[in-house]
Amino acid sequence: MTTQECKQVMLDILIKIDSFCRQNNIEYFLEGGTAIGAIRHKGYIPWDDDIDIAMTRPNYERFIHSFAGAYDYLDLFAPELDADYYASYANVCDNRTYLEEDMFDHMGYNLGVKVDIFPIDACEDDIKVCNRWHLIVRLIDNILSRRRRNMKYTWKYKKFNYITCMIVRILSSPIKYRTWMHWLLKIVTRCDYSTANYAYHASLPYKKVTRCPKKVFEEYVDVEFEGHTVRHLKDFDTHLRTIFGDYMQLPPAEQRVAHHGFTAYWKD
Repeated sequence: MTTQECKQVMLDILIKIDSFCRQNNIEYFLEGGTAIGAIRHKGYIPWDDDIDIAMTRPNYERFIHSFAGAYDYLDLFAPELDADYYASYANVCDNRTYLEEDMFDHMGYNLGVKVDIFPIDACEDDIKVCNRWHLIVRLIDNILSRRRRNMKYTWKYKKFNYITCMIVRILSSPIKYRTWMHWLLKIVTRCDYSTANYAYHASLPYKKVTRCPKKVFEEYVDVEFEGHTVRHLKDFDTHLRTIFGDYMQLPPAEQRVAHHGFTAYWKD
């Protein structure tokens, strides 16, 4: 599949998710580079090659427990539904396609071109306590990341990373992958979302805690993305600046390249 074909399939998945969420009163919003693209380019960032969305934990739980079967050619994967799933967040995949990623092994899951869906979880008012838990989450996430690394690719292009991956795999091997994932999910959902004042990307651990007042994640607006109407945070500016700083500033020309290495195929 060409990059343009992949982007069209991802857009179709987004449109289907949007339709399902509107019909079932589930809120979602564009996330990461997709969120910036909608504001800065009214669609994909020209050099981007994926679509990310996010949902608050209550919306996320409703979505993952109701979306399966909504469309014949779309499959939902989530660690909350399958303890052996390799990612700490949900994916909606087009099962008419097959996806191979350079960096990561899908660990036996037959994934297609996909849209990532990240939960937004609550955290403590005390930023010091939140930071301590965040460090633990980052540690577990790094262990999981190295255990699902494509070792052939790593050996070929990142030999130092290959050595660190082998060390982590050996040291962490007495504990099953699903147990590490269970611990991560228990930690990121430690706070009651309904009573919390702050929330953030707990299961997608940036170097720092990118928390915002919970009210930032509770108001939504329609925006344009590639000619279609989708959902965005009303106060997207606070959220994006917390993560990226001046997100309206274009990166240097040499950094305007796709950062997700993958090859996709149409199934016969």
